[in-house]
Amino acid sequence: MARFSLSLLFALTVATRAWAQTAPSERQGDFRLSWIDVGAGLTSVVFLGEGGAFTGTVQTRVNLFRSLAVGLAIHSPGAEGFYDVHLRLTSEPLGRVSGFFTMGGLGAFQTTRVREFRNTLPTGDVIVYPAHRYGRITKPVAATFGGGAQLQVTDRVTVDLGGEAWLGQGLAVAMRTALVIGVGPGRYR
Repeated sequence: MARFSLSLLFALTVATRAWAQTAPSERQGDFRLSWIDVGAGLTSVVFLGEGGAFTGTVQTRVNLFRSLAVGLAIHSPGAEGFYDVHLRLTSEPLGRVSGFFTMGGLGAFQTTRVREFRNTLPTGDVIVYPAHRYGRITKPVAATFGGGAQLQVTDRVTVDLGGEAWLGQGLAVAMRTALVIGVGPGRYR
């Protein structure tokens, strides 16, 4: 958690300095759109009737067109959690703010590490069961629908604020905040 906090603090520091050094654009909304966006943030999930939790979120997005993207978000406090695969529709920017709508599917994953185990037999022989790791991933079991706003901080950095409803065997409501950075070559909107 400390490593995540330091990384987020570093990213915010870089974003703040970049915003201060960026000259305003001559045209409103003339921002660079990267092919790939990556980000991290915090998600608050409330499972109706069961309680809620805060969890860290890591996300990546591939921008297919100016207003259409395919995304993957991983909500995980550790070795198990949820993943969210979705389509994202983004509106034209109004100043530095754009609205977005998402829809997709939600699944679960788990990874487990088993330590090495040694068993000594009465004959003196030692049986060694080697350490190993195994994982489990489910196909999407719930539908997700959501939306929110994207604040354009610089031509490569955005802050996403949004919410989602997860509809499966029950209902969950998720509120997400993420700092997103565009990587790789880009193109202007």
